[in-house]
Amino acid sequence: MHELVVPRLNGNDDTCRLTEWPHPDGSDIAEQDPVAVVETSKAASEIYSDAAGILHALVPVGAECRIGQVIGYVFEDEPERQAFLRANPAHAADPERQDLPALTLTAAARRLSEQENLTEDQLRSLGKRIVRESDVEALVRRSAPEDSTALSPRQRAIATVVSRTHRTVPDAFVAVKVYCDDLLERLRASNAAQQEAVGLPEAVITRLAGLKPAFPVFFARMAEDERLLLPEDRTDIGVTVDVGTGLFVPVVRDAGALSSSQVADLLMEFRIKALRESFHEDDLSGGQLSVSLNTDPDVLVAVPIILAPQVCMVSIASVQTEIVLDEGRVSPRRHFTVGLAYDHRAINGREAVAFLTALKSSVEQPQESDR
Repeated sequence: MHELVVPRLNGNDDTCRLTEWPHPDGSDIAEQDPVAVVETSKAASEIYSDAAGILHALVPVGAECRIGQVIGYVFEDEPERQAFLRANPAHAADPERQDLPALTLTAAARRLSEQENLTEDQLRSLGKRIVRESDVEALVRRSAPEDSTALSPRQRAIATVVSRTHRTVPDAFVAVKVYCDDLLERLRASNAAQQEAVGLPEAVITRLAGLKPAFPVFFARMAEDERLLLPEDRTDIGVTVDVGTGLFVPVVRDAGALSSSQVADLLMEFRIKALRESFHEDDLSGGQLSVSLNTDPDVLVAVPIILAPQVCMVSIASVQTEIVLDEGRVSPRRHFTVGLAYDHRAINGREAVAFLTALKSSVEQPQESDR
């Protein structure tokens, strides 16, 4: 008998929701078959079987599971499974729930039910096989105080991360002004010639990756014993994405080997995945340094929160225009603010300013990666 155990899928969630058993109970499965799909506050992940045999599920779809919980077994054959069930009748399927019809929720209804932490029994109390958003709204009005609402699972995970950072990371912040007229003109010309849509964030990400050889500590991780774990050769940079479905920080893999155009393609893929809420844990893990994009008009500066165990996070604000005197003539000049929140245990103020100054110089100079 082989146990199916919920693994730790990320550093933030201690629970997850079982969303699917791809194979019916009692199915014959092969080694490394995906046997369950679970969803954390960030993404959906498949659980694979390390053994071949007969599947026996212990928890129903929709149940909340703890990390490390046994959610099913894989038996060598059906006789072994039946012998186990005779010896352990509590692990047999619940007869009261076997004949219940499948419960179907619209996408909007599912989002709202997750936000309000409604159980399957609460949803079944509606007496409907197809549950719509208006049904869930009515249920919430009946069961919850009018002046309160529960945080969504994803927002609770964000709360866990930022609360831990505020408790454990002695952070500091510094920002610099970066002039970008030349870069924006180069991007405009390149976009027109190549029929692309490369923007300022993509160009900055490629430049950040180029700083790693000179500033390896900024791409390191802080261990629990306050030792710095220096990064591998490949440079993986996280980027914030929020299209209204929650905050995600997917990772641009090997950013130092990519052009700005390739980074732009990846960021578009990330936005689509965020809109569809289709990220997997692999998309969101392993970042060495992260970038917070705050490019809405009139955002002058943003102070990001470090995603521990990373030791810093860069913020990019929107492009602004200022008026300057150029040999007695009044001229416009564009700039944006780059901020750096950093863990003071690993990085000092002088080093932080040197890092931002190097990034500023890189942005203000032509780069082959802009093409």
